[in-house]
Amino acid sequence: MKKAMFFIDFENLKLSIRPKRLDFDVLISAVQEKIKKDSGCDCRVFGNCYYEYEQKGEPKLGLMHEAHKRGLIPVYTPCYRAGDDASKSLCDPMLIGDALEALYKNPSIDVFVIVTSDKDFIPLIRKIAENGKEAIVIGVTKYGRFLSEECKRFGFSFLDYRQSENSLEIK
Repeated sequence: MKKAMFFIDFENLKLSIRPKRLDFDVLISAVQEKIKKDSGCDCRVFGNCYYEYEQKGEPKLGLMHEAHKRGLIPVYTPCYRAGDDASKSLCDPMLIGDALEALYKNPSIDVFVIVTSDKDFIPLIRKIAENGKEAIVIGVTKYGRFLSEECKRFGFSFLDYRQSENSLEIK
């Protein structure tokens, strides 16, 4: 049995698939199917879902409860005002820090699943490759072209999240 650890940049994916709603079952099923297809092994999943708390409208408590029911730990990421009402989230550095800690301290993790379309995660993908681990990135190709290209370079899978089709497309 393989172990896959998720690191979900919730805000990034939510913006990429808007107005559709993120479906955690689609994410988990796609990863389990991909690992089963590639290695013939079943897969146990766990991980973290990084999110900002409610901002003008959509409360996330229901979605974070859905994540938790599936073995994904909700991780609150604070935001700071950066002048002119712009908000800066700590999501990316917190996710990267936790993923690197897991990479170096938990050798039993076989597959790192990074859910984002953000090119800022390219250095993390490189570290995963340097350490001989597998990675699957789930994002939206339209916004994650550079991340998709980096996955190809290392032989990792980039799955394009297609909520309307209730499936993920391998790129």
